[in-house]
Amino acid sequence: MSGKKGKKINIVLIILVSVVLAVSLIVQLAPIIGVELPSYSEIFSMLGVGPKPDRSRNYVKFLDVGNADCILIHSKGKFALIDSGDNSDEGWGLVSKLRSIGVTEIETAFVTHPHADHIGGMDLVLENFNVKQLVMPDYKPTQTADVNTYNQLVEAVKKKSVKVYRPAIGNQYKIGDFKLTTVAYLPGQLEENDRSVVLKAECGGVSFLFMGDAGENTENEIIRSRQNVKSHVLKLGHHGSKTATTETFLDYVNPQCAIVTAAFDNSYGHPSDEVVERLNGKNIKLYQTGVNGTISCYVEKTGLVIETER
Repeated sequence: MSGKKGKKINIVLIILVSVVLAVSLIVQLAPIIGVELPSYSEIFSMLGVGPKPDRSRNYVKFLDVGNADCILIHSKGKFALIDSGDNSDEGWGLVSKLRSIGVTEIETAFVTHPHADHIGGMDLVLENFNVKQLVMPDYKPTQTADVNTYNQLVEAVKKKSVKVYRPAIGNQYKIGDFKLTTVAYLPGQLEENDRSVVLKAECGGVSFLFMGDAGENTENEIIRSRQNVKSHVLKLGHHGSKTATTETFLDYVNPQCAIVTAAFDNSYGHPSDEVVERLNGKNIKLYQTGVNGTISCYVEKTGLVIETER
């Protein structure tokens, strides 16, 4: 009997040592072959052992999802999602990130416009989370450059029977203590980026402006319409491209800090040198997901607190 027990123990030890060696090898090779490993919290979420959301804090997280947009809003255990990153990993990285934060249900998901770097992960979001409603522009496939990605989203909407609502200027949405307002949506614009849905979020005296990929034309329309878009935090249009964030618009919004959602050293040159110089000249603090990682903006009793996490 003791001999059999000894054999069983030896087999278990061999398996454990093999697993440890395999993990160590993967950790060493991952940076070399360009693979991003999941965090421990993401691994736990994959195993179905995810954390519960911290209901005590109101926040906006600009998730580090590469050269793409994905913004998570939380208040009182309720979540909203603005865009969903790209489909470089078929969206599974985003699903893992959301689960690791404690997301199981999304009150409202927003699509600013149907480019792959904004809707690439939305089909998997719809399939893996209970999304109560989706706000997205009414596009024909021929109206967007990213037809296949858009069609995948449309199919996911049909499959999950998600309630879809069309954006309109002035529409408001409540997410716990947050109030979100559509401040711009210009479907008649020739440039697809300028058809982006622009949202303003307010909570506890702190405000955020999310520009999607909107450029100078949309900025000028917002100013002409005399919308109150003054905000503490400005998510720059089109990843900080020179097609957006004019000096006039910065003066109109008067932000304390600006967020650029773009991969580090990306091939597009985002953010542009002109925009960075403009921000520096106005003493506007710049945060970049590609440099700082996920950027968390907490609304505290004392005001706005920003933390970064790589």
